[in-house]
Amino acid sequence: MKKKRSLVKGILTTVAMAAILVPVGVHVGRNVNMRPRAESVFISPPAVDVKVLQRASCTVKTESGSGSGTFIAGLDQVYVITCAHVVAKAQVSDKVYNDVDVVTLIVEDGREVGSAIFKARVVAASTNYDCALLVIRSKAVGAPGVKFAPVGYVPSPGDAITHVGSPLGPDLTASVLTGNISAVGRVVDRQVFDQTTVAAFPGCSGGGVFNSRGEYVGMIARAAGPGLNLLIPIRVVREWADTEDLGFLFR
Repeated sequence: MKKKRSLVKGILTTVAMAAILVPVGVHVGRNVNMRPRAESVFISPPAVDVKVLQRASCTVKTESGSGSGTFIAGLDQVYVITCAHVVAKAQVSDKVYNDVDVVTLIVEDGREVGSAIFKARVVAASTNYDCALLVIRSKAVGAPGVKFAPVGYVPSPGDAITHVGSPLGPDLTASVLTGNISAVGRVVDRQVFDQTTVAAFPGCSGGGVFNSRGEYVGMIARAAGPGLNLLIPIRVVREWADTEDLGFLFR
C-alpha cells in the first residue's frame, strides 16, 4: 500500500511540473519521431460539429513560446481564454497590443487555405488559477464564439470530451483530439483540476475542451503522459472570472 501511495504521489508531482508550452524555435516538419503516438484505446467519434470548434480555436504566441486558446464573443470585442502560463511573460495592459499574437486558420469550402495573425493584449491573468483572458485588437476576426456548459455543470468520469488545440505549435493549429473524463476534482498544488485521457502535447495548454453537446467545459493545462492529463474545468474558470469582474463573459 505504501509503495502504491508513493507511486501515485510521484505521478502527481510529475503532473504538477509539466507545463505544456512550445518553446520558441520548435517547428514541425516531416520527422516522424515528432508525430503524436496513436492511442490504443478506441474512442467513439464526437457527435459535435467539429468544424465550428476548430474555427473557435487559435494558437497564442508570445516571445517565450506558444500555446492554445479559444475565442469568446463579447458585447463589442473578441476575447480569447487561455492558460496564464502561456502568456506568463506578456504584461497585463489596457492598451499595449504588442506582446501576444493570435493565429487562426482560414478555411474556404471546408479546406484550410492559410492562416491569419491578430494582435492581442492580456486583459487579466492569474497564476493561482492559471487562467488568462486576452482581447483581440481587430474586431474582424470572423471566428465564432463558443457556448459554455450551464452554471453548476460538473462532468462525470467516463464522459466523452473533445479537445481542440495546437500540439507542437502553430503548424498544427486546430487539431482535434478525443478522450474521456477519468476523474473529477483532482487537487494538485492546491488547484482543482479534472483528469482526462485526452492526449496533450507541448502547445496544447489553454486549448478548449468540449462535451458531447459542443459546450465548453474547460481547457487543457498540464500533461504527464498518455492517459494522465489535467484540465482546468469551467467551474474554476468562472470562479476566477468572477474575481476579475469578468464573469459575464462565461454565462
